[in-house]
Amino acid sequence: MTDLDIMANEECRYFFQHYKMAASTARYYAITLRKLFRFIGEHPAKVSFRNFYENYNERGEFLSVSPVDTAFIEEFLKTIPQPYYKRQVLSQLRTFFRVLCSSGGPLEGLPNPAEGIQVKVPERIVVRDVITPDEFSKMIACAGASEHPQLSRAVVTTLYGTGLRISELINLPLVEDVEHLRALLVPSPKTRKEYLLPLLPQVMDSILTYIRGERRLVPARPETESLLFLTPKGRKLSGQWVNKLLKSLCAKAGIQKRITSHCLRHSFATNLWKNGADIAEIKELLNHASITTTQLYVHTLPRRDLRKVIYDNPLAKIVGNFWSRQFMTADNRKKL
Repeated sequence: MTDLDIMANEECRYFFQHYKMAASTARYYAITLRKLFRFIGEHPAKVSFRNFYENYNERGEFLSVSPVDTAFIEEFLKTIPQPYYKRQVLSQLRTFFRVLCSSGGPLEGLPNPAEGIQVKVPERIVVRDVITPDEFSKMIACAGASEHPQLSRAVVTTLYGTGLRISELINLPLVEDVEHLRALLVPSPKTRKEYLLPLLPQVMDSILTYIRGERRLVPARPETESLLFLTPKGRKLSGQWVNKLLKSLCAKAGIQKRITSHCLRHSFATNLWKNGADIAEIKELLNHASITTTQLYVHTLPRRDLRKVIYDNPLAKIVGNFWSRQFMTADNRKKL
């Protein structure tokens, strides 16, 4: 069953058209919905969730073999043995039916069958490898000796010094006014929103060096010319390309850790927390919707009452209030 099969279902078409999400997130939803249709035992084009809701007899019993109600969702979840994946699937189904049952939706006024279901999962603490300041310096030194030093240094420094998601990094727009570069307006495919990110001097320098040097030598391609970071052949960077670069630099630097782009995001948060940044400020810099998510990035460090803003970041000086007072104003936004 393919994504096109799923789009043959009118409710699925409505969901994907009205619920904004990144392309990678949509793929995970498609996987879950394919599993759901297989469990129902029908081709998506033949399934109508409204019919399942309304197919009662006078005794209140479902006439359909596979009614989509709370009991049905619970039976479906029993086919998924992994507790964490089961919770993820439940969350996706809850969102799927919430959109369908909302005002104007194809199931408007009907109850959400995934609401009220709880999935118990054991507490899990994922400890990711993080890069220390010394290890970062070694990686930068190796990046300077690589085949494309300006691109390598700019990518690694930007990830380590901003905490960007890989999807945000590879979609950064090319900066036009490089002479006054102080912040980046980051389009986030994950949240479908833009947010303003202040840049450290080292990050600004690495980006400007790349723009004025190797970036000008990249062959022009209409589909990628508006992007900041490109491969030497003018193609858009990919997560695989970036992680391969990081793996290579770690090997050359003698770093015995499995470092990915997301590990650098954790490193950014860990450095801020260790040096006194408030977790609410870290949440803003990481562009998290919930502070609960941010806590996962710093859970391995001792809890402290940190109300002062960081002044001694391993990469440079960061002032949290600089973010809120200067960069989040309408006037400064217009200047960028």
